[in-house]
Amino acid sequence: MSCSDRGNRVFFENLRCEVCSSSLGYATDAQRMLAFEVSHEGSRRRLGSEGSACRPCANREANGCNWMVPSLTDHGLCLSCRTTHTIPALAKSENHGYWAALEQAKRRLFYTRIELGLPTPN
Repeated sequence: MSCSDRGNRVFFENLRCEVCSSSLGYATDAQRMLAFEVSHEGSRRRLGSEGSACRPCANREANGCNWMVPSLTDHGLCLSCRTTHTIPALAKSENHGYWAALEQAKRRLFYTRIELGLPTPN
């Protein structure tokens, strides 16, 4: 994968481009990692590519989700996070890491299904 701003190599789990420091997010509709400039108010402006407006998944801070949600939807969660019905008890500190690892594996599964043109649960 590459950063949509300057074409730098990025990895699937990156939240930020290590070279240009742009905020990153995977857009399922474009099937690519997009770079964003984040303002002081928290709004995002897409860098280096045109396309539909999107916002980060509501779980970005909670479990490191780097997927984007189309702005025109009412969902706060991305395609992958929406399918989670039960999470570990977060009162136990070790469960935060377990939840993040579980969601990371699920995003990889969804990415593969999308790339292969297979249906994804909603």
